[in-house]
Amino acid sequence: MQNHSQSTFPINELSRKARLLDHASQHLLEVMDEQVNAVIASEADKLVRCTEKNVSAQQTFMNAEKAFINSLVTSIPGASRNDSRVSLELLRESYPDHAEDIVKWKDQISQNIDKLQRKQKQLVELLDFAQQQNKSLMQTLYGVEDAKNVHYSQKGVKSGVMSGMAVNQEG
Repeated sequence: MQNHSQSTFPINELSRKARLLDHASQHLLEVMDEQVNAVIASEADKLVRCTEKNVSAQQTFMNAEKAFINSLVTSIPGASRNDSRVSLELLRESYPDHAEDIVKWKDQISQNIDKLQRKQKQLVELLDFAQQQNKSLMQTLYGVEDAKNVHYSQKGVKSGVMSGMAVNQEG
């Protein structure tokens, strides 16, 4: 049987990794909020900066997630990286004295993943909407420009003029 200090070490390490994963999740959510605000405000430069921050925050999150999983695997007696049974439930069974903490980690990780997925969906939908609005605006602008740049052929047939040609034809 493991002594108390040996059985507590993996849990302490996992607790630290769970906090790091939580902080990485929170930071990624903050960055995604900034992106949403930049899209809403139509601030292209800010959106570019936020997108770069998002890439960095996602990398930090993935590293924290990987570190947590690696610690989880090494904390479960007899488990290996490719073992499909590795889970927080199995960890809870292996360390019943720490079941309350393990359930808290599981709940926090699940909540963070749900928040991240919802925020990602919101951001994608907002970007799609913005793209459609820009497309519609450009079509409207070109339509207005075409209406102003119309000429008639010698036979009296109306025809559009390309914008570069309209400048040359005016006068």
